[in-house]
Amino acid sequence: MRKRTKIFLVIVGRIFAIVIHIPIIVGIILLCCPLLLFNVIKWFELPNPPEPVITYGEFPFELVYEINGETVTVNDVYICEYDGISLTSDLGGKERDWKGYIKGTGEHAVFLTEDEERAIYCFVGDAEFYMNDEKWHTEERPLKPRIYDINISPNIYIPMYPAEELMERYDIKIISWEFSDPVENTFR
Repeated sequence: MRKRTKIFLVIVGRIFAIVIHIPIIVGIILLCCPLLLFNVIKWFELPNPPEPVITYGEFPFELVYEINGETVTVNDVYICEYDGISLTSDLGGKERDWKGYIKGTGEHAVFLTEDEERAIYCFVGDAEFYMNDEKWHTEERPLKPRIYDINISPNIYIPMYPAEELMERYDIKIISWEFSDPVENTFR
């Protein structure tokens, strides 16, 4: 009998704990809904940026690099596609979105090497750069490839290294870099 009473009291206690939290949860939802609704309404009221006339482009490139004394040549095509409009990161306006990837791999960058901690890639440009989006006119020209790393170790935080340090640590040298010029795009 005591065991049943104990189980009953535990169940009643849990139900009571849930019931007590319901007003708190409802209150949080009621507070958040107006803010969410305000932001959704604000997004629809903001003017859209002009859309690009050219929404798709293919840009051949050649990257020649040396890793551990071996020369590797990558000839591929960087694909750029217009991907619509989204809110800016500061939520103060709207901006054009672009997708960019390498045709042969579907990746955003050229894979160079990896070890047990990190994968090393070479970034070959932004879709915004190649599609001549006005918000990226400050992009370095001529475009230079950038080396970066990604942590692939699931349980350990690995700090990211500057490109120069990665190149030295993994014995990587960029020998040559040929890329296509951006399109002459207009926005309406």
